[in-house]
Amino acid sequence: MLKAYMLLTVKKLTDKKLQSFLTLFGIAVAAMILSGGLIFSDSYYYSEFTKYDVYETRDLATVSPVADDALVRDLRANLDTKPALFSRVNRRTLSTAELHEGTMQLNTDIYTVSPQVDAVVPTGESGDTYYSPSLIEGRTFEEEDYTNKNSVVMVDELTATLLFEEDAVGEVIEFQYPQFDAAGNRLPTKEVALEIIGVYETSSYTLKTYHDAKERLKDKESDFEDVSLNLFIPNTDIIPVDTTNAYTQAVFTDISSMDEFLQNFYETFSTDIALGELDINTYGSLANQLQNDLQSFRQQIHVLVIGVGIVSALGIMNTLFFSIKERAREIGIRKAIGASKEAILSQFMVEGIFYGMFGALFGLVLGMIIALIGILYFRNMGAYNL
Repeated sequence: MLKAYMLLTVKKLTDKKLQSFLTLFGIAVAAMILSGGLIFSDSYYYSEFTKYDVYETRDLATVSPVADDALVRDLRANLDTKPALFSRVNRRTLSTAELHEGTMQLNTDIYTVSPQVDAVVPTGESGDTYYSPSLIEGRTFEEEDYTNKNSVVMVDELTATLLFEEDAVGEVIEFQYPQFDAAGNRLPTKEVALEIIGVYETSSYTLKTYHDAKERLKDKESDFEDVSLNLFIPNTDIIPVDTTNAYTQAVFTDISSMDEFLQNFYETFSTDIALGELDINTYGSLANQLQNDLQSFRQQIHVLVIGVGIVSALGIMNTLFFSIKERAREIGIRKAIGASKEAILSQFMVEGIFYGMFGALFGLVLGMIIALIGILYFRNMGAYNL
């Protein structure tokens, strides 16, 4: 009996193609939005979560902005764990090269780092993303670099390769800085020479940014690409500070008890936090923020799906209503030969369920395909990593 009902439903679908298409379209769209939206959003937010893995693995917290030396003294005096300080002090152009009939310009953000730095450095992606690189060659900063104000620099492997190809330790990076007096008169240009003492692992974000820029030049999607790198120096006496772009962040690593640390921090700096002058990020706070964003996005998807689903259900009801009217003669004949009301009702129930299941299945599969294509596209465009 069920097989017969299914065959009748399929015959009706083929007989009235436009009506059948409109009936299936709504439920397919709802299912497509549900599956595609959830897959795409989950993959995106998962990629966002992975940016902050170092916060969990290194029990890390970041405090910003660190506006002055007094706040630095308070941070070091009132919290058990001493912070490392990263200060972005300037931005310069390293080199410009012709590549694939286009131009690639390598710029660098120059950071000063405090002696407490313990193998955690900014990725360059945003102000609160860090990673823990390994030292490839050379050494890290030592106490004498700070006391003697040595003109030394640490670079990542990509920067070393692009500038010197190999054996970058011992090589020198030179910058020229225009100088002006208080009246705005130009002074002799200050020349700065920084000796490379160490090369560390490049962040995955920087590598992807560079390779994406190369591909865009190669494919002639662009004729100019600007790639940002990071350099690290031990103190601010080496490089003039650009106050318009200066930014300092305190980084605490290997915190033994995050709960006690946060309680102490909020008690000590409650006024600064209340005034919005100080903010702290931990893995918990960043994960909660991302989770809330994900839940909010999911709720929007659910509301949209419910709205489309209601309209689709009304469409199926409308189709079945007119189907019953059109088949009144058929129903009468079936009753005359002994068909029960339940049997007739079952026929139309099967038809309605078929509409719903076929449309939902088609929409789910289509949504998955579209979501996967979207993920691959945006990943190749560098919008986010998976």
